[in-house]
Amino acid sequence: MTMTTTRPILDLAAAAPASHDEDLMQLLGEANELYQQGLQELHREMAEHLGQLATADLLVAAQTAGMPCDDSQDRAEVILRRWPWPSGR
Repeated sequence: MTMTTTRPILDLAAAAPASHDEDLMQLLGEANELYQQGLQELHREMAEHLGQLATADLLVAAQTAGMPCDDSQDRAEVILRRWPWPSGR
């Protein structure tokens, strides 16, 4: 998840102990929304980063990185997996 969504989620987590009932539910809802936005952003970044690889090369790279995958998966499924970022990320 990128820093754009991590900081607000941490801020919401810090406010949670002082919250009760409906306030806590609202905080959890906001945190979930931010998490989902971050997940979508990460997927877009990874798809862009890995977009130049042929599907077969992507599968080989995923397997080399220790991510189990097979020929039955399409590109999006492979990219959605937890892909390690290159150095410097």
